[in-house]
Amino acid sequence: MFFFFFDKLEQESGDQVSQTSANKGEWSEIYTMFKLLADGRLYDGDESYNKKPNSYYPILQILREEQLRKGKNDYRYEIEDNERPDDRSTKTIAIYENGELVMKLTSDNFVAASEQLLNDIINGRGRSFKTSAANEAFMKKIHCKNIKRDADHKADITIHLYDAVVGRRPVVAFSIKSLIGGAPTLLNTSDATLITYSVKGCDLSDAEIEEINSITGNSKLKRRLQAIYAKGASIEFKAFDSQMFMCNLQLIDYGLPTVLASCVLKYFSSERISMVRDLAAKVAEDNPLGYCCANREQFYIEKMTKLLVASALGMYPSKQYNGENEANGYIVVKENGELVCYHFYDMGMVRRHLLENTKFDTPASSKMAKDKDGNPKGFQRKPYCVLYRNGEGKLEIKLNFQIRWT
Repeated sequence: MFFFFFDKLEQESGDQVSQTSANKGEWSEIYTMFKLLADGRLYDGDESYNKKPNSYYPILQILREEQLRKGKNDYRYEIEDNERPDDRSTKTIAIYENGELVMKLTSDNFVAASEQLLNDIINGRGRSFKTSAANEAFMKKIHCKNIKRDADHKADITIHLYDAVVGRRPVVAFSIKSLIGGAPTLLNTSDATLITYSVKGCDLSDAEIEEINSITGNSKLKRRLQAIYAKGASIEFKAFDSQMFMCNLQLIDYGLPTVLASCVLKYFSSERISMVRDLAAKVAEDNPLGYCCANREQFYIEKMTKLLVASALGMYPSKQYNGENEANGYIVVKENGELVCYHFYDMGMVRRHLLENTKFDTPASSKMAKDKDGNPKGFQRKPYCVLYRNGEGKLEIKLNFQIRWT
């Protein structure tokens, strides 16, 4: 058995590591692990990101998988004797590699590590940056090498919790969303999220099409749509370009493709409305699904809420979705480093928090890929909001979108 204690991130001479660059969101995943091991508690949050001081779960273990060049190692960071929810004393954290104890530290080490890394993240510059040598050395000491999981996984951290109310010890997977440095995306844009709309009610000349497509500058996409409407045309949802995304949406709710496409069009057609709840309410006024009930607004809001929950916990537009959620909830890293969680234990809160804190956002109208020398080599993502004639000579336009936290 090996027993080590590292005092306040003290570095041993010659213990240098190869520094890794990552963005604020990726570094926040490591910070979350440090902070949870430092605090020993995971707190619930309310609709406004506020921590509920009397609603929390003691943490028993954090489970982590490290990918190696050949194979993988499983690590377990166990907080010893942490089932007493009123015990705030310094704890011992035992680190196991593939089931074998490799070291022990006190939670004070993780307090110092979390404070150091939070400072590194807040002061980090550029899209991707390196953290301090102290953080790099501490990560190496505790066998934490991978910054984040690959983008195909919703779950970023797996935690063994203790539920003192019922005496259960569930293992719960969470995604991590960081508000440090800006609002993260909930549903990312890609070619899979492109939507095709038919332009009807007028026959534009090639010169008029070119004139509309040449509109540039601030709010150019919304001004292009305004120019189309000014010609007396209407814009109607035709189809999602990705059959996979279309099927995913139908699995969540059969009417969701129409509602989502209507929200996207409404977002680009309006001046100041971007919140998901508000756009769903505006679409309800048009009532594209033909509901006859008086409270039809709630029908449209409910469909969009289902999309938000699926996007937060399990659904990707470009991957087949079977309705099962990989993550059981999500942890939000607030600007001040405080952590709050939202999980399936209180799905009502998850739904309310998502609905009150998400908005549509305008992705770049095209994304150019570059070669290793930084030279453009073609579009990485297809352009959108460009008026064109399809193979039958009919006018169409594509829109794209992303949904972001507020």
